[in-house]
Amino acid sequence: MNKTNEQIEIDAINYLKNTKDRFFEIYLKNCESLENKTAIFTAGASGSGKTEFAEYILELEPNFIHLDIDSIREYFTPLGYDGSNSKLFQKPSSWGVHFLFDEAVKKKNLSVIMDSNFSSLELAKRNIKSLLKRGYNIEIYYIYDDLKKCFLYTKKREAITKRVVPEDIFFNSVVKSRETVIKIKNKYKENVILNLIDKTTNEEYSNISIEEFENIIPLVKGEF
Repeated sequence: MNKTNEQIEIDAINYLKNTKDRFFEIYLKNCESLENKTAIFTAGASGSGKTEFAEYILELEPNFIHLDIDSIREYFTPLGYDGSNSKLFQKPSSWGVHFLFDEAVKKKNLSVIMDSNFSSLELAKRNIKSLLKRGYNIEIYYIYDDLKKCFLYTKKREAITKRVVPEDIFFNSVVKSRETVIKIKNKYKENVILNLIDKTTNEEYSNISIEEFENIIPLVKGEF
């Protein structure tokens, strides 16, 4: 008998809970705590190159833990994850990110790269509050590129990974990412360093203000 979507989700969460030691062994590897504990958050549109940036950081410093929900979905391949059904494994994968964050930050004092769109304000606030409480240096790297180019890249990637990013969800995450960056920087001021990589001009901006960020990153209307 075919399982319902709800049952698939429940089974995946239970699978994660029951194999947590193996899960940590795979994703935490043998990383060591750095002298200056650091958390890096990526932000920006799908297809802008956030994961490539995270991989570049990992080449420079392999002791960062790369928290990437797309990678964590692969853990559920034995349960039927194949890319095209990524929505079914969204919640279990989010749990996986949460488990890894708690293990890496709260128990092991490891440096982390949170590889995401940075589109959830409440999640960002919760994570940053926890990091500041533990004395982490916190930086946001907003990766900006032409949105048409980014969306076309997601379509090309879809052919390979089968992960679908509908146009409305693409634009919603772009809008929310920009809003979250502004609200987080406004709330935490100098406790969060904001950096920007503008791939349309090959310019990099370090430790910029909200005003500088808003002047460079345009508002999005929700259509091309």
